Amino acid sequence: GIFSYHTAIVPEHLRIWEYCTPMGQEIKLLDIAALSGAVTQGQACTHPERVLGDEKLTLAVGMFWAASSSRDPRVRFVLLVTVLEILTPGSKRPKLSQDVLVELLDYLEKHPDKSNDELTKLRSCIGNLKNSSITDNICELAFHCRPADSKQPAGRKESDRNIRELYGIRSDLVHNGKVAKKGGNTPKERLAANYERLRMVVSELLRFQMEHPV
Repeated sequence: GIFSYHTAIVPEHLRIWEYCTPMGQEIKLLDIAALSGAVTQGQACTHPERVLGDEKLTLAVGMFWAASSSRDPRVRFVLLVTVLEILTPGSKRPKLSQDVLVELLDYLEKHPDKSNDELTKLRSCIGNLKNSSITDNICELAFHCRPADSKQPAGRKESDRNIRELYGIRSDLVHNGKVAKKGGNTPKERLAANYERLRMVVSELLRFQMEHPV
């Protein structure tokens, strides 16, 4: 993408040159081949009108471009995970889990101290457990809603592990403002490497949703 506060484009004799503005930075070199490939890929989408008719998709696409335009890699990462959260529908836990939670709520409801603030908070927490976690739902969506040519891990366990690590990095950023060091990689290296993985997941998921209207 080209943004006014990053670059300026000057068309000249069928060539496109990209000049950095004094306060901007180079995002990506742009040439005719790359531009042509992007146009071809965009035209391959069979349901582009789906974006305009779907408020969640419109918001997700807008958030995706907002992430691309940010100069801060931490902000880019958090915004891309937000795209996944926007696209992911909520879901209930399996029936067995639901039944156990109902029994717990019934027990607390009959407890003589049920008006106690702590028990009230506990009932609320248990009630919230009826829904699957956002991470579980993202794992489900990322694995099953992928294009046929997806470059993501083929196995469910590996796919889930990938998503959970990405979401864990998001949690580090949101709660601590930085990425925790892991293995031999510095926080900066870990953020950069996982950003590319995250961007691929989000791009593929957006493409799948636009090509398979509900």
